[in-house]
Amino acid sequence: PAPTPTPRMLAATAAAVQRRHRLSEAAGTWAVSEQRLKAERVANAQFQSVLSAPDARLIKGQMAGGEISIVVSPSRDAAVAVVSGLSAPPPGHVYQTWMIGGGNQTPRPVADLGFGKGDGRQYISGLNGATQFAVSDEDHKGATKPNLPPVGAVDLS
Repeated sequence: PAPTPTPRMLAATAAAVQRRHRLSEAAGTWAVSEQRLKAERVANAQFQSVLSAPDARLIKGQMAGGEISIVVSPSRDAAVAVVSGLSAPPPGHVYQTWMIGGGNQTPRPVADLGFGKGDGRQYISGLNGATQFAVSDEDHKGATKPNLPPVGAVDLS
């Protein structure tokens, strides 16, 4: 027969289980942090590839009280867009960015800036000859068509 556990044995077992649980939580937190770090490294490498391209062009524009800066590289078929200082969209709305024209028969959604945000940066691949970068005010994330007219647009040509 197995020995009857003493209070001391039970306390030691409980302490060991708690230590193991804390180690598991720490490992989980580390894994999430490591994934975020990898994602940031990939994003930074993408940004750098566009910014360092020999044909990179900077285009700036004003809209909604803020500024948009977009660096376009036809050789990389990519761009980096930075939107800053836009006045906050109405409550429950989100700014969404779009590539318009070129091989895109309809405006192609690029990214949501987030509810209540007027700032963001985005790597854009597959320009497909787009002629404009636009920002729209949407009442939900992930719109497939922009509300018109856009808050603003920048010509890429």
